Amino acid sequence: MIIRELENDFIKFTLNEDASAEIFDKKRAERWHMGRVAYQEDNPVDAGHFWLRTERSLCEEYPANFRVKAKGKLTEYTLLGRLGQEMGTFDCEWRLAGEWVEAEVSRIGEELPCLMFPTPIVCDALVLPMQQGRLIRTPANNRYAYRFGMHLNMRWFGGLRGDRGWMALVDEGHEDAGALYSSMHITPMWLKSLGQWRGKRIVRYRFTEGGYVGMAKAFRSWAKEHGLFKSLTEKIDQTPALGNLIGGPMMGFGMAGTFNRKRLEDNYRSVPEQWQGKSEGVVPNFTYAQVKTIFEDAKKLGMKRGFLFMWGWTNGGHDELHPDIWPPEPALGSVDELAELCRLQDPYVTGIGDQYEEIYEQAPSFPKGCCLLPNGKPFPAGIWGGGQAYGLNHKHSVEYAKRNWRKMQTLNPRFVYLDATTASELRESWAKDDTLTRTQCEHYKKKLFSFWKEQGLVIGSENGTDWGIPYTDLVHNSFGRTPGESIPLWSLVYHDALFTCHGGQLLDEKSFGQTRLKNMLWGQTFEILPVSPADWDGVVRHQFSASLDADRWQGRTCLAEMTNHKFLTSECQVEQTEFSSGGAIAVNFGSTDIEIDGVKVPANRYAIRD
Repeated sequence: MIIRELENDFIKFTLNEDASAEIFDKKRAERWHMGRVAYQEDNPVDAGHFWLRTERSLCEEYPANFRVKAKGKLTEYTLLGRLGQEMGTFDCEWRLAGEWVEAEVSRIGEELPCLMFPTPIVCDALVLPMQQGRLIRTPANNRYAYRFGMHLNMRWFGGLRGDRGWMALVDEGHEDAGALYSSMHITPMWLKSLGQWRGKRIVRYRFTEGGYVGMAKAFRSWAKEHGLFKSLTEKIDQTPALGNLIGGPMMGFGMAGTFNRKRLEDNYRSVPEQWQGKSEGVVPNFTYAQVKTIFEDAKKLGMKRGFLFMWGWTNGGHDELHPDIWPPEPALGSVDELAELCRLQDPYVTGIGDQYEEIYEQAPSFPKGCCLLPNGKPFPAGIWGGGQAYGLNHKHSVEYAKRNWRKMQTLNPRFVYLDATTASELRESWAKDDTLTRTQCEHYKKKLFSFWKEQGLVIGSENGTDWGIPYTDLVHNSFGRTPGESIPLWSLVYHDALFTCHGGQLLDEKSFGQTRLKNMLWGQTFEILPVSPADWDGVVRHQFSASLDADRWQGRTCLAEMTNHKFLTSECQVEQTEFSSGGAIAVNFGSTDIEIDGVKVPANRYAIRD
């Protein structure tokens, strides 16, 4: 039985009483079917952990059916459990807005711990904005929950049938949303905020052509219209030092860490190779003098411009005492030596790493500003070099940053890297009189970025996410490549909005070669990360010289939009990306030479096509 019909010049939408729907895309004469079942969970998906447990169990999930009835302009849904029992109710207003089908979910019963809705659209392949991007053509055996802002770095996902596609875009409520994925089905996932249903939840569906490239371009247009895009050209105008990364690499140095044997044993970790035979305490990887020597050597090898980046310069070394970073670790050299490195002038820029996502038990400020769980205990986060970390409430992150800058500004850095800010999930805190919702968390992360930008600095962070685009100038990532599955959605949307940097540490020659090719294909900035002076003198110095062609290609394309990507062979080992500047690059990750349109692409090499 039909419950509701909506129609305009672009779409005809028909909703049935079992919650299934038929959608006719008039522009492309394509019909899509939305099923009647959506997996639900018996308990909150987000159990108050720092990171959502992405893999879900069939024991905690059940296939929910729905009973649907019209209620004025709204539609009332009753969610039915495993044995047909009523689990709760909610309303949805379905609307058509041009080419979009909109679903606004409201009045969700508090008895529902979470909600996966609307039901999935049937398709042959899924497109997920994860890492660079994923094209999923084989049904998954397991079930996965992904949050926007971390697992999904843009607030959409979609599906394909041939060249035609559908995409779901969370227009409002992305902070408390994500997606549940299983088999070849994916559906929006809505979470409570501090244990209650609050705020608006709107998801919009649009129908596309041009495969995953068409989807990426549709989101790019939407992002520009909604303040989630700022071009590199604009950013360089605002912060000219950023322009020194055009055609240059990022050279990163992890300066020091603290060796604490008990901490390693507590977390079932063995002593790292570089600490074998050394005394406990701060272990330097580089001194400031050694960094200066290596950087000068890199210039002699052909680095004409670029960034020098140091992390672990802080008191105790990397991740030891955040957010109490001052004074700089004395084992690395004097403050004057650090300040001298920070005074590099064009065409070179120095940056220093900092972090306001977590606080450590041994930090003097602990537990001030720590997020609290509902039971009042500190919110445990990652286990890093400093041992167990705890999540910071971002209201206090901004306060700590302002305090630290009063000391850091004496170094005169031109670039600050705020580790994990755009990589960590939006979090909550139940601290009495100091609560934090995920929406507030995003708000204060933006304020954190804004504070540093007000100091005239280049701003970097990790991985990247759509809400961070107006605030960040560059991101570091470690995105891998799976042939046929990895697609450059991130670059298709945001290539000309920020520098995306990736490299490696102590890579063997094959891995180095593949990483270099991947960077060139995706239009990324090459990042050189020696682990020690001996590492530089060994394999990394040679790899640095071999990566200079990647710098030249980046310099040619970094301000241009990536306009297209395609696989050129059925094995998906030869790929091509194209840019609005007119250049295209074909990359052969395979072991056999191949000829494409009369152009030879050697094995494990590339061919630039003008």
